Amino acid sequence: MPGVENLPGRETAIALVFQFNDKTWGFDKKKQYHLINKVAPSFARISDSGEVVTFDDYAKLGGENSVVLYAPDGKLKAQYSLKELMPSYAIEKLKTESVKEMTDAFGLFWYKDSYFYDSKIIIYTNVGGVISISNSGSVEYTDSKNNKSIKMQSAGKLKPPPSAAN
Repeated sequence: MPGVENLPGRETAIALVFQFNDKTWGFDKKKQYHLINKVAPSFARISDSGEVVTFDDYAKLGGENSVVLYAPDGKLKAQYSLKELMPSYAIEKLKTESVKEMTDAFGLFWYKDSYFYDSKIIIYTNVGGVISISNSGSVEYTDSKNNKSIKMQSAGKLKPPPSAAN
C-alpha cells in the first residue's frame, strides 16, 4: 500500500472498536482513536475489558512497533520493539529460519499466536518461545525447549504516548 501513509488529514492509522448488539444482531461503534502505526498494524486483538494490543507495522515485521498496548480508552500504554521482547539468540534463530526473500521484503516473521489471560498478554513465537507481558509492562520470555524463563531487562517501562497518538 505505498503512499497510504501520505493521505491528507491522516497522520496515523485509526482504530475503530465495535461491539455486537444482540438485540439488533448488528454492531455498534463504541470508540475510535489513532494508533501509532503509520499505515496499519499487521494484526490486533482486543480483550473483554477493551484493552487493545497491536502487532507490527504493515509490511515491517519485527520493528519498533512489534507489540503496542492501548488502554480501553485508546491511550497508549506501552510500545515494544522485538529486541525488548526476545533475547538476541531467539532473534538470530528467527533470522536463520526465515525465508531470506520474505525477511528482506517484510521483516522477521516472529509472531505465531496470542491471547489475553489473567491480566497478561501471552504471545507464542515462531521459534517456540513464549512472551508474557504483565499489566505493569514487564516482559518475560520463556524458551520452550529448556523451559528457561528470562526477564527482559530492557523492557518493562510503560512508555508515554507520542503527541501524534492522541
